[in-house]
Amino acid sequence: EIRDGSRGHALVTLIEIASPSNKRAGPDRRAYEVKQQEILQSDTSLVELDLLRTGERLIGGPLIIESARHLEPRADYLVGISRAWERGPQLDYELFPIQLEDSLPCIPVPLREGEPEVPLDLQYAFNGVYDGGPYARGAVDYGVPPDPPLRPELADWLAGCLARWRSGAGA
Repeated sequence: EIRDGSRGHALVTLIEIASPSNKRAGPDRRAYEVKQQEILQSDTSLVELDLLRTGERLIGGPLIIESARHLEPRADYLVGISRAWERGPQLDYELFPIQLEDSLPCIPVPLREGEPEVPLDLQYAFNGVYDGGPYARGAVDYGVPPDPPLRPELADWLAGCLARWRSGAGA
């Protein structure tokens, strides 16, 4: 959450990270959709990060989800930004489609209309979380094929990534 201290700590921008339970049908998905609609009908900007390859997309609701289905190449990950002051009947979103083999982008985080946006380097943030969290210490078994399976053309890319990771991790 980004809040404005000069305006009673009013919520300016909400940054949401999709969880597996948000991307499956059920109460967590419904709760997310309600919260999403509340934000989209307010004067708060919304940044949504979907860095999961499984589950149903949820960024922006049905109209944006349908638009994202037609992106070429198909996005493995998707980041969406909805600036409060740009919303109209079509629910304008800036989309950042990301391929698995690409670095995560640096995205603009909107504040208030007319104020400079703040850059958020997603790759830098991801690296910090990964290096400081349980993932690099064995919480993920990288010997098991990914689910969902990768596109066949990424097999060599994945093998190279795993070889670099093993040599860097001392394995």
